[in-house]
Amino acid sequence: METLWLPGPAAYLRYLDRPGADPPLVFLHCLGGALTGYVQTACQQELAGRRAILLDLLGYGCSDRPQRFGYTLAEQAGTVATLLDHLGIARAVIVGHSMGGSVAIGLAAQHPELVTNLIVAEPPLELREESASRMIAAQEETSFVGEGFVAFLASLRAAAAGDTTLATFLGMFQIAAPHAVHRTAVNMMAATPTLFDHLARFGGPRTYIWGERTLAEEPRAAQLIARLEAAGVNCVAVPGAGHHPNLDNPAGLAGAIAAALESPAPLAYRSAK
Repeated sequence: METLWLPGPAAYLRYLDRPGADPPLVFLHCLGGALTGYVQTACQQELAGRRAILLDLLGYGCSDRPQRFGYTLAEQAGTVATLLDHLGIARAVIVGHSMGGSVAIGLAAQHPELVTNLIVAEPPLELREESASRMIAAQEETSFVGEGFVAFLASLRAAAAGDTTLATFLGMFQIAAPHAVHRTAVNMMAATPTLFDHLARFGGPRTYIWGERTLAEEPRAAQLIARLEAAGVNCVAVPGAGHHPNLDNPAGLAGAIAAALESPAPLAYRSAK
């Protein structure tokens, strides 16, 4: 693991830089996630030979958790841009999952010159009533930090019984900074309505990756796929996966990413192999 000092928030950003061919794949994790959840995907045969950069966003994983930082999508995107500049990377493939997908879309909107291909896995283009971000944001920060975070972990732990994906996700979420989780969730509420437009307007290749189980459970999936494809966004599904394709089927997610890299033109909706 490597470290970059960020003078603005006065914090260390920590990341892995796996050698390979450029442009690199830059992996951005979900709310409460960490880079460790994406290592299996980055190491799959489908992505062999590609340079991969995996980072813990501030407030998550092994990175610092400064109090004087807003944890907005725009600020997190700014830290990614700073890291790319530090590494001398002028162009990169940005792969973002859930909240990380929202950060990826924000990065592409702020710095389109940095993004050669935008690949996002289930970023919330709308936040439903039962979404974790909405439930977290409904609480005051002091209340969530003092009680809500522990209660959320308890509910996640109960749901993880017999579910290896949730059990793995729990291991990452429990080391996230509560204030970072709350501030991120609040900003997700404010930023989500603009994400579709930013995704649609980005001029490079764009792919939206679904978990196959998510599609089966999403009543508006067909309408959203139609909107995405009308905007020129590729839509691909990962077999046997829910909202965490990186944990449910890392090879399938790697295959979906590889397909996106090979198909810059919009595709008809299809499942990844």
